Amino acid sequence: MSPGYYSKFAERAFPARYWLGGISVAGLLAVMLLADFGGNIGGRVAAPIAGPLIGLPWAALCAGAWFHPIHGSMQPTSKWVGRLPGAVQAGLRWYAAIFLSLFVLVCAVIWPLFSLSIQ
Repeated sequence: MSPGYYSKFAERAFPARYWLGGISVAGLLAVMLLADFGGNIGGRVAAPIAGPLIGLPWAALCAGAWFHPIHGSMQPTSKWVGRLPGAVQAGLRWYAAIFLSLFVLVCAVIWPLFSLSIQ
C-alpha cells in the first residue's frame, strides 16, 4: 500500500490514537492473563489471537501518527523528516508504508497461522 493510502487512513485513525493505544495495551493484558491463568488451553487460545489483538490496533496507531497529513511525523512539515531533501522524504514514506503493510500482514495472517502450526 502506498503512502497516499495511509495518509487517507490516517485522517480517520489519528483522532482515535489514544483509543488505539489503549486497545493494544488491553489486548496485551488480555493475552497475558489468558495465557497465564487459562492453563494449557488458555495458552493455545492466546497464541493465535495475540498478533491480531495487539498488532492491528498498534499498526493503525502507527499509521495515524506517521502519515497524518498535518500532524504526521513522516510529512514534509514535521520537525525531523521535513529537514531532509524531498527524495529522502519520499523514500522514508515509502519505506514506512511497506514496513507497515508487512507488519499488518504478519499480525493478521502469518502470526495466527504460525502459532496454530506449532501447537
